[in-house]
Amino acid sequence: DSRNKLWIGTIEGGLTVLDPETDRLQNFKHEPGNPTSLSSNTVSSICEDEFGNIWVGTGHFAWPYGRGLNKLDPNTGRFLHYRHDPDDPSSISSDNISSLLIDRDGVFWIGTVDNHLNAIPLAELLSNRKPRFTHYSNFSRRCINSIDEDRLGNIWISLFGRAVYKYNRLQNPFIWYRHIRGNSNSLSSNGVGMVQVDKSGNVWFGGRGGVLDCYDPKTGQFTHYSYNPDNPSGLNSDIVTSI
Repeated sequence: DSRNKLWIGTIEGGLTVLDPETDRLQNFKHEPGNPTSLSSNTVSSICEDEFGNIWVGTGHFAWPYGRGLNKLDPNTGRFLHYRHDPDDPSSISSDNISSLLIDRDGVFWIGTVDNHLNAIPLAELLSNRKPRFTHYSNFSRRCINSIDEDRLGNIWISLFGRAVYKYNRLQNPFIWYRHIRGNSNSLSSNGVGMVQVDKSGNVWFGGRGGVLDCYDPKTGQFTHYSYNPDNPSGLNSDIVTSI
């Protein structure tokens, strides 16, 4: 983070922060009866805003124990929770969070396990007003695995088994990128598990079925890196878990 600390999320073990200068670990866990503790010990995603707040998404597609979005003030160690309210259509759409992103325009994007994408200006979320989330839910009941932003301001959303969507607020609606049989300039598979933008602005996709694809937003061209067990210089697995 901006303080040179490393934040680690775990399944059922809470949140841990490491100070590399001192090798000191500090753990945050849910404490029953304490409304300012971490809401759940299953942490799926972490990000930091420009003010130094640490945002924590809770939940997992295989461990449905999410209890919403958390904001941690590192100075006090206190958490504030944002939960789904079935009686409030403007609340966050689900408590089972899978991915987080704050984009260059200060919009906070929150993906959920149950195919919802939420968006809200960070300034509104930090204000004393009741937050009103915008919901996008046309993702065919697929878990939103990851979210990232490219240099052109496009928001990329990966959904396992449904490939990838690109969102540009000037070109709404969403554009769907998927594997098209016989088209070499498409994704090599729909089993995309993650999306990552590199320093040059290229968008990388990884997942099952030998997916390691690189997309150049300027040219619209895909480059594919494939798995071949007979090629020792190629990918060494047909499952890419991280980039």
